[in-house]
Amino acid sequence: GRIPRTTVSDTQITCTLAEHVKKFEVTDFESFTSQSDKRSKMNSRITVSVNEELDYNIMTELANASTSFSASAAPITLDTATRVIATLAANGVPINPQDVTALVSPFLEAKLQNIAGYASQDYVSSRPLETGGNQFTGAVQMKRWLNVSWIVHPNLPNVGSTSCTCYFFHRKALGVAVPTSQIRYSAGYDDQDHYHYASATLKAGTKILQNTGILKFLHNDAA
Repeated sequence: GRIPRTTVSDTQITCTLAEHVKKFEVTDFESFTSQSDKRSKMNSRITVSVNEELDYNIMTELANASTSFSASAAPITLDTATRVIATLAANGVPINPQDVTALVSPFLEAKLQNIAGYASQDYVSSRPLETGGNQFTGAVQMKRWLNVSWIVHPNLPNVGSTSCTCYFFHRKALGVAVPTSQIRYSAGYDDQDHYHYASATLKAGTKILQNTGILKFLHNDAA
């Protein structure tokens, strides 16, 4: 007879997309009297706005995760960092920098620079005490450490407080839907009313797929 098959059951997740729109306008007079290139700044702000909307979309859904490392906040230490990652591994989450991300606050990253295993060239290839580490730069920047990709963001919940919420998560635990064909961008000049404009439209939605692949970590940013 046939070998009994393994039944695979997939649950369909509903993800509602929301539309995010940004528009900037600069009149000829505003551009003329400005000491800077208003048109260039306007186009730059559009790009920043779209990226910020994606960040907020993801972080808003991460806040709905149900699993936390600890109920109380504490400063980051090498032992704590390794135990947070080990907790994910114990949940059956494969740990590697391509899939697992640590989304942390600037204050947590500052504490990491006090850990020899993070800051000393005896252990890592870069010199964070010389370069400033992995702090938020307004661009996509990751640092690989403890087999995890670390990203610093300034807008995590309660940043700077005694209980800032940071996240460790596997990429397959979170679904992000962004129809690329629905991304709209336009820029131009209105001859009738004499103003430059730039506008962008983004449709996006994020949904938790597996709670076991996401771990909230409360960090004492004020310590």
